Amino acid sequence: MEALVKKFDSQGRRLIPREIRKKLGDEVIIVDLGDRVELLPGKKQICGSSSTALRLTS
Repeated sequence: MEALVKKFDSQGRRLIPREIRKKLGDEVIIVDLGDRVELLPGKKQICGSSSTALRLTS
């Protein structure tokens, strides 16, 4: 596991490093866990691969 500390720009954006974007794909699911936020591969990559149900909102 690797931890990175990055700052947001003035418009609230953060660039995700290329190596991580390659792992996640073009679409991500953002999960707010209260004390942290997780990025998961997009719907196309996780459908049928997990028994955990997610409520997706857009």
